[in-house]
Order: sequence, then structure tokens, then C-alpha cells
Amino acid sequence: MNLKNILYSIIISQVFFLGVFSIERKEYFVTQSVQVLCGSFTPGTYEDPNWLPNSWSADKTCETESFESCCEKLWFQYIWTVWDPEISRERYAAEFLSWKEVIESQSLSPQKYNLGNTITRKEIIKVIANISKIELNSQCNWFFTDVLNDWGCKYIESALREWFIADNNTFRPDETLSQAEALKLIFKARWLSKRYETNSWQQDYISSAYYLWYIEDKPDHFNTPATRGWIFLATARSYDDFK
Repeated sequence: MNLKNILYSIIISQVFFLGVFSIERKEYFVTQSVQVLCGSFTPGTYEDPNWLPNSWSADKTCETESFESCCEKLWFQYIWTVWDPEISRERYAAEFLSWKEVIESQSLSPQKYNLGNTITRKEIIKVIANISKIELNSQCNWFFTDVLNDWGCKYIESALREWFIADNNTFRPDETLSQAEALKLIFKARWLSKRYETNSWQQDYISSAYYLWYIEDKPDHFNTPATRGWIFLATARSYDDFK
């Protein structure tokens, strides 16, 4: 073998060696005591509650293998556990309600909680039905002229049966609702009594929720829209075991 071929073989072997043994190892972390997810972890802050990045996807999920062997063989660096991320109270409330089976858990994609978004009347009625654990109607009976025979009908008509909502001709399922309207539904679903009785039902529920510390501030006006995060936190605070 001439000198040129020898040098070429040395270079190729070095490239191969570096390519195999200098692979940058990623990270994996423990999200539950019985589950390990391989992937990269990005901590969050109180202002940014998405402690998992929006682009998060687990490369591997293990439920039976040991922590040491689960991800290391895929070139993931071993981390025993993740420090508790600092997340918003709204996010914490959402996780609490998912544990209560009121809403669907989005712990691996927390941006899907849409905490800063408003909520439709149809969507909150599903939440209210799950809070109260009422039995759902098996079919749609068309009590409201503007309620379609879709997933929302059984929740809406079941809430009507329990007098959570008024017996009107229309329901306006796709409109948003105010904080006062949301509080009224929360009180009814949790079978809570108002602490005030005046000629303004909006003020009664707002003042009652403020007195009970379900909300920290009173809205500027009765039509202040309710966001999903605001509703989740007010609802969670109505439970004695919410810390």
C-alpha cells in the first residue's frame, strides 16, 4: 500500500471514530413516577408557563424499563429527575382539573390548554357538566333552535335539565361569555351558595367569588370576557384540596 492510500485510510478511520464516539447526547427526563420520556427539556418561568416547548415530541416512551437503560441506549443522557418547574397558577389549576377529570390533560403539550384564550358557551358547558358529574342525555332533543346535533348538544341539554342554564329559545353556543356568567355556572355546578343577594346577579356572583377567594380581583365591568385560564383557576379554588 502506497503512502497516499495509507493516509487516506487513517483519515477515514478518524472520521469514523469521531462520528461514532462524539455524538452529542440529548437529554431525557422523568415526568411521572412510572413513566420516562426521552427528549429535550426546556424549563419555563412564571410568566411563560409552557415548561415543555411547543415543539415537544417524545422520541421514546418507556413504562417498564429501568431509568438507566430506557434512554441511554438511544444516546440520551441520563437525568434522575427534573427540578420542579415554576409554572403559572392557571397552568397549575388546569393540571389539577385534569386530575379531577374535569378537562383533558395536556401536561405534555401545555400550550394546548390555551389558557389565554376565551372560551365558547358550548365549551364551558362541557366543563360544567364534568364538574358536576351530571348524567348526560343520550340524544339531542332540539330544545334550542341554534344548538346543532353535535358533541355539545348532550352537554347543553343536560345542563338545561339541571337548571344550570335558562330555558330560552336560543343558547348562542359559539359566543364567548363574561367572567360573571362563568362564575354563575361554576357556583351552580359546584352546588355553592351565593354570599350576596342584591338586584344585580352579576355583582352577587362576583362579590361572592371575591369573598371566597376564588378570584383575586373584581372585573372592571360585568362584560369582562373570561379566559380559559381564569375559569380554570376560579374553578380549582372552589375545591378544598386545591393548594
